[in-house]
Amino acid sequence: MLITNLLVVSLFNVLATAKLFAKPSSLMFSCLSASQKFQYDFVPPSGVIPYWYVACNYEPALGSIVLCLEADADRICPFSNSLEMLALGCKAQGDRTLTQTYLMESGKNASKYIKNLASDPDFNLTQLTTPIMFNMSEVANKKNSYYNFFDNLDDSTKFGDFTIIYWGVLLVLIGLFNHISAHNYLKSISLNSKLNQWKALVVLPTLSSNHLSPARFRGIAFFEALLPLRQETFVLIAYILSCVYYTTSNYKIIANSPLFGNPYRQYLRFISDRTGIFAFTQLPLLILFGGRNNILMTISGLPFNTFIIFHKWISRVMMLCAVVHAHQFVLYLEVTGTFRRSLGELYFQFGELALFCCLLIMVQSVFYFRKRCYELFLVLHIFLAFIFLIGCYFHVSKIGYSEWVLATLGLWILDRIWRFVNIYQFGIQTAQLRVFHPRSSDADTEDPTIKVSIPKPATWRSYPGCFVYLYFLDPHLKFWESHPFTIYDSTDQFGDPTPMINIYIKPKCGTTKAIYDQIMSRDITSVKVLVEGPYGHKAHTEDYDQLLLFVGGNGIPGPFSHSARSVSNLPYGDLESSKKVELVWSIKTLSALNWFYDELIQLKDTHVSVTVYVTRGDLSLADEDDSSTSSNDIIEPEILTETSHLLKDDTDKKSKKREVFSSTITIAEKVHNLSEFVTFIKGRPDVEQKLDQVIKECSQVSKISTIGLVTCGPSSMCDNVRNSVARRLRRNDTGKVRIDLLEELQVW
Repeated sequence: MLITNLLVVSLFNVLATAKLFAKPSSLMFSCLSASQKFQYDFVPPSGVIPYWYVACNYEPALGSIVLCLEADADRICPFSNSLEMLALGCKAQGDRTLTQTYLMESGKNASKYIKNLASDPDFNLTQLTTPIMFNMSEVANKKNSYYNFFDNLDDSTKFGDFTIIYWGVLLVLIGLFNHISAHNYLKSISLNSKLNQWKALVVLPTLSSNHLSPARFRGIAFFEALLPLRQETFVLIAYILSCVYYTTSNYKIIANSPLFGNPYRQYLRFISDRTGIFAFTQLPLLILFGGRNNILMTISGLPFNTFIIFHKWISRVMMLCAVVHAHQFVLYLEVTGTFRRSLGELYFQFGELALFCCLLIMVQSVFYFRKRCYELFLVLHIFLAFIFLIGCYFHVSKIGYSEWVLATLGLWILDRIWRFVNIYQFGIQTAQLRVFHPRSSDADTEDPTIKVSIPKPATWRSYPGCFVYLYFLDPHLKFWESHPFTIYDSTDQFGDPTPMINIYIKPKCGTTKAIYDQIMSRDITSVKVLVEGPYGHKAHTEDYDQLLLFVGGNGIPGPFSHSARSVSNLPYGDLESSKKVELVWSIKTLSALNWFYDELIQLKDTHVSVTVYVTRGDLSLADEDDSSTSSNDIIEPEILTETSHLLKDDTDKKSKKREVFSSTITIAEKVHNLSEFVTFIKGRPDVEQKLDQVIKECSQVSKISTIGLVTCGPSSMCDNVRNSVARRLRRNDTGKVRIDLLEELQVW
């Protein structure tokens, strides 16, 4: 937690170090510029910036500049501020470290020997060895131009700070709302109705019925994208509009600038500076929002995939600003005739490198490529991002603003350190691997499932719905890659004497397919693994009066943990409690019972009501090792159910939960054992109908009720549940019942 706090502290420390310096800098540079018209009796060494080196290292020149600052400083800012800027400039560009005390003494000494050109017009201005009083009207004329220039730099930093403040305040407010709502501190009929309507109109709706499942533009596969929710869209629109305002407003242009010339040149330079600096201010947000150890997830209660959506759009804003910066600056160099010379400068070359990497990142991050080659995308993404940051640093290392890059690199390094700490806390463990194949009759519709069982250290703590990143320490399985999986902790709910975390993998493509192929070809049953986590938002489902869980396929571990945790503190068989938990699991075929039977049987004699929907297969219970079906293996009709008989003795009940294991019985026997407390139905669940039923039940209770609705499974199913809940809440007839949707699926 200490390191995660440092992530945010280091970010906001940037706001303090990115100083605003328009007023003192404008005077300092005006005086420095005025000194350049004189030729001092001093030859700077090669390899330095001549005018800076002379101004900082030759006492007559330094004293003249200090007296110039003193003559006009009080009118716009304290004398000490201008001296501070001169000291910073000499340290960075003049190869000399000076204190304010020394500079003041230099000014006093120069005042004894200063020459006033107005009183002595014949004074020899070549090979000067004495301080000179500058023409203050010329200084004032340049000062206005310098002020406009530096004020634009200040605005660039200030506006970037405003976007960071926007995200900080917004996420804190969202966090307060989610925290109060999650713990059910707000319980009133009128407030529940308003909260439900707010969720129905703002929080829950998708943009086009798609959120976790990609939307296609005109049915073209290349134009697939993951769309934000309506609430996220409002947040992003406000952010983007503010960025447009910040990068297009408050430019101070004069008719003819002594520094930049006509208004066209001024606009080119000012827009280039504004967009370039503004792009830098967004860099820390990119790393913070895209990192796994993001403390803002804890503060706001928002899931990881929401922050990834924000990460993507912030990166697009930053990229557009970088492109505009480069375009405007190149035009400025061309109109000033310095483009060819700048091509050989390191700052320009590193800027080209950073922009090139930025554009490559944007191209390779397109969902079409990311979906089909995720492992390659991730490696390239990290590599290009690192080169991009290096290019950014050296692009500005001589002119300032590198603190934004250093803060970004610091956030990235701290995130990696904390990830290593998470891995170290779990340690290297030997995972047991087991493949569950579907029945021969289900082979065309059901994929095999790999169950990964990992011993859990005594000090490691998980929570329902959490996920971990798994590293397989096998050279054939790309041990350097990590992949996210939701877990089921066997000890959290029922006190399993052999603490394990279980992961259920459906081999599709990429690494999951490689794992399956290696198990089958090499006949391996165990592998060394590293576990990083746990990650994910902690949903307090135990605080809800009613809990309804919609699950699809391999999305069962998280919701199952929620259902078991919700009743783990209640005595077995105590059905008098008003708390109700209903688990609705949709599976393709009954073959799915092969790999989750041992877990599901533990819900026997608890408050959890379980309904299993078989969507593609039938309810035929032929033995998985025999394609023939006997009459005893078919249960009619298509709804399978049997009233459970409560056991009076707690010891007897607990032993019943472990009396039969999936490795020794057939699917027919599993269904028979489960049907004591599980209802099997052919088809798909009707979410709105089920929600209507639960709301009606809650309305019959005298007290104000809260319903927690958890969903996890295929992205299309989760989107359907979300849209169904939003439609149901828009009817505005839930009365004293409040409904919260908790989405477990993470897609990015």
